[in-house]
Amino acid sequence: MISGSSAADRPRLLAASWSNFAFWCAGFLAFGALAWHAYWPRAAYWDQFGMITFWRTLPSAAFGCLVAAAVTFPQARSPLLRPLRYLGEISYGIYLWHLPVLLTMVAVPWLTQERLLWRVLAGTLAIAAFSWHFFEKPFIRRSHQG
Repeated sequence: MISGSSAADRPRLLAASWSNFAFWCAGFLAFGALAWHAYWPRAAYWDQFGMITFWRTLPSAAFGCLVAAAVTFPQARSPLLRPLRYLGEISYGIYLWHLPVLLTMVAVPWLTQERLLWRVLAGTLAIAAFSWHFFEKPFIRRSHQG
């Protein structure tokens, strides 16, 4: 939501309510299941043009629904949203580090395709968190102080 806008400015499907939250959670589950179903039989991602070109749309739609679910969750200060808030804090690091982690892991000869996904996710999140806490956050603090 744009800073300063009121709840009345939101589209109806983004208003905080249990029904909207359930709708977006269902969208997340549906798009997530489709993404998983499309990915898993083709886990050798780089070998298939369609996967490289089009597969990202499904997980993007799933995570878009997840963000919308978080926005429509009726209890905005709930501890259930802390993991999503934290992912939002480290999101630049996730964007920045995912490709180097992926390219490093792809080069490991004994790493099977099935294990690659989980190791890339874990490695990317770990490096992004490290980057946030020890580089980005201190830099932001210093730039606001002076």
